[in-house]
Amino acid sequence: MNHAPRFIPRGITPTSEQQAIQCSQHRISLIEANAGAAKTTTLALRIGEALSRGLAPQHILGLVFTPEALEVLRQRLLDLGVSPFVVRKLALHTVEGFARQTLAFWEESTPPSLNTLHELKPIALESLERLSARYAESDHGYELDFRTHHVALSQFFQSQLRLKASLALQIAEDESLTEKALMAGVTVSDFLWTQQYEQIRQSPYEGVLFRGPFDGTYDLACALIESPDLLQLLPDYRLILVDELHDANEAAFQILRALLSKENTYLVAAGDKDQVIYKQLAADASYLHERFTAYFAPIHTYPLSHTYRHGPYLAYAVAAFKNKKVDSALALGTQIHVHSYKDTDAEQVMQPVLDAILLWQKQGGRLDQCAVLLRDEHQSIDRQPLLLAGSFLNGWIDAHRARAPHTDLGVHLVFAKAK
Repeated sequence: MNHAPRFIPRGITPTSEQQAIQCSQHRISLIEANAGAAKTTTLALRIGEALSRGLAPQHILGLVFTPEALEVLRQRLLDLGVSPFVVRKLALHTVEGFARQTLAFWEESTPPSLNTLHELKPIALESLERLSARYAESDHGYELDFRTHHVALSQFFQSQLRLKASLALQIAEDESLTEKALMAGVTVSDFLWTQQYEQIRQSPYEGVLFRGPFDGTYDLACALIESPDLLQLLPDYRLILVDELHDANEAAFQILRALLSKENTYLVAAGDKDQVIYKQLAADASYLHERFTAYFAPIHTYPLSHTYRHGPYLAYAVAAFKNKKVDSALALGTQIHVHSYKDTDAEQVMQPVLDAILLWQKQGGRLDQCAVLLRDEHQSIDRQPLLLAGSFLNGWIDAHRARAPHTDLGVHLVFAKAK
């Protein structure tokens, strides 16, 4: 079989690593990528190759985890020369969107979507009231703490998302409730509260009454596990591509596993173990390799080691720090400055950041191309006023814990280290 590329992309020359992935013939191909290593572009190349070899666009499924990533994938396909007409025919979805679309074909009616805490709060309070009444006079042996203030409700919804994403809500007869909650990273109170909430959401007589955030993924995963016959009702795809696989959780994995249970279905998925930032949704690096090897063999891995996000100086520093191959495809002189400061002096640590932003502007950079990376979310509380105090910012602030945007200009990163 001829494994030379048939799809010739517009505007780029793929690297040898990208070409190997573009022409991969393995059933399960997992891409171990570095940050900024053009994962989405590489998956778009693989789609272009499949189309060039005659695969109908309706038989290609592209899955991502956020609406923003979905738009990026569509744009990459267009940038590489795939016609808009063909792109519209491709099955490109977020995992949640795909799950809800699949469930819509199976259900007699589509339940309403409740996507805000304001909409979900009355149901949460009702479920808590029922749970409190249930345990009020019983000797259950648990130390339960049920509160209804905003912080408690916020914690409950976070715990609920984690329990559903990890499919940890069911307890076997030989399992301890306390140990199960501890392993899931939630309190016993929130565990029981979530169970009661689900009894309201999924009526034994009327079916699913509504769906909140990510409930489509949870409901589809549970349905496929509880009723294996539903596997035959899943759409048939010959090629499945998954971007940002490091954002996967157990519910998403079970959906992928079900799709791959069909013969002649191939998977190409890309992720970076160092970019797992959705742990509150039970994302874990094990879904980049180990969970697939438990069900499928053989697994073939491909590297994407060249980053397009920063220059070689930072690439070599990252390679030494992470003990893995990292190189740069850009001729940028990324500067790294380390400033020591005292934990209690927010103004001292922010001054180098302000200076760096001023230098960025002086060199012609735009503020919408610049990001301030914080190690922890709480740091933004005392950092934001200092940034906003600079009149040159014009009200701008964009604090990210995730990755810095790639630009055509040199990137100036400032890292602060406490004494």
